[in-house]
Amino acid sequence: MISKKKTLAKPVQRRLLVPLAVALLLLIGGFSLILIKMQQRHLDQANQLILKKSSERLATALKVQGESLAALEQILVFKTGLVETLQAENREHLLTEYEPIFSQLRKEHGITHFYFHLPDRVNLLRVHNPDKHGDLIDRFTALEAERSGKTASGIELGPLGTFTLRVVRPLFDNKKLIGYLELGKEIEDILDSIHDEFQVELAVAIRKNALERHKWEAGMKMLGRKANWNRFSHTVIIYSSLPQFPSVCDQHLDHAEHLHQDVNSEVEFNGK
Repeated sequence: MISKKKTLAKPVQRRLLVPLAVALLLLIGGFSLILIKMQQRHLDQANQLILKKSSERLATALKVQGESLAALEQILVFKTGLVETLQAENREHLLTEYEPIFSQLRKEHGITHFYFHLPDRVNLLRVHNPDKHGDLIDRFTALEAERSGKTASGIELGPLGTFTLRVVRPLFDNKKLIGYLELGKEIEDILDSIHDEFQVELAVAIRKNALERHKWEAGMKMLGRKANWNRFSHTVIIYSSLPQFPSVCDQHLDHAEHLHQDVNSEVEFNGK
């Protein structure tokens, strides 16, 4: 004889099974959603930390390299005969003396610019480009060196549309200003090192209204980079750690009025 209690137990179990299954699924789903949210928050925080460290590393590297250029200048100013040659405005002798030194500095330290300027900031000699001279140098670093009477450094936009770290040192003879010595180098090696160290992709864009198209295209050709002036309405890319800057990120570069703020967005590029 079948027990009445057992008969009643099965329908009760069936009635409870569905709600329990639903509750379990909801519990699992909710727990999974929480894990996903936590993981996303962790990734966002990790990305923000990497960006912060990358930015700090850029500032540190510029400072260190600027100090290195200043130290090189300190050595160069003690070369015998510099004061007399500069005061005599003897371009040919300066070129003969310093062209081999520039070749060595370029090879060993990545120096790309080497100048001698007169006290009025008129260029006397570009050791890296001796055919061009006689123009007035009105860049911030030169103006700051003139104002302060001390070595000035900073990154500046060059005529070819590239960023250059420049260090300008006033030269004196018994407290009389006789001219300026300037060294400079491109900053791409710093960007490359940040890309390698933090495994981040970097791009540098410049507003078109700060450039002359033909000079910028010549500068990109000189550096062996592609020059696409027409890709953006307001900006051009002068550096990218990616061989091809992804079009899905174009929106972040070409605002008419760019705002310097954190932008968090997720895009798909190259299957990732």
